[in-house]
Amino acid sequence: MKRHKLLTCAALILSSLAFALTMSAPAHTAAAPAPAQIAAVPLHHFYELQKDYFHFYTADPDEVAALKKHKGWKYVGITGYVFPKQTSETVPLYRLVKSEFGGTNHFYTINMNEANKAVNGGWKAEGIAGYVAPKQLPGTAPLYRLYLDPHGDYGKGSGGDVHYYTASGVEKNTAIYNGMRLIRIEAYLWKKP
Repeated sequence: MKRHKLLTCAALILSSLAFALTMSAPAHTAAAPAPAQIAAVPLHHFYELQKDYFHFYTADPDEVAALKKHKGWKYVGITGYVFPKQTSETVPLYRLVKSEFGGTNHFYTINMNEANKAVNGGWKAEGIAGYVAPKQLPGTAPLYRLYLDPHGDYGKGSGGDVHYYTASGVEKNTAIYNGMRLIRIEAYLWKKP
């Protein structure tokens, strides 16, 4: 009987303590809403008509609209999808430009050291073209980086070196067949927004 009274008393004390703790705890507020998901946007491909070997890629809608109206550039299509802001598992795709060989030459890299070296070599940094995956993720495709040396057999008469990017294996193979050199997989683009 003593034991029963002792257990009942202990239970009452513990219950009172638990009630007191819950009453003194700060009120819980609703969790903050998750930030809106950032949607991927198209990376558009153009090439310069006067020097149809100079390629340009942009995710900027204003640049796309302006170049579609510009008689000096031809719209090719969407290469893939990038993010306009950094998200987890993405890195910047740096865009560089150089006026040379009578045209506007661009190249793109995810390697900041390479971009800085290019700037020291006469290229101008134009910022970030978009954010891409540095490794294969579900729903992505490789962005192949190819190069044409103006002094090579195919490049003779082209007027300059060519930096070409594609997410298409067929386009990559055609470019290699036509004398371009595969530099590497630069990054990975999303296949869909």
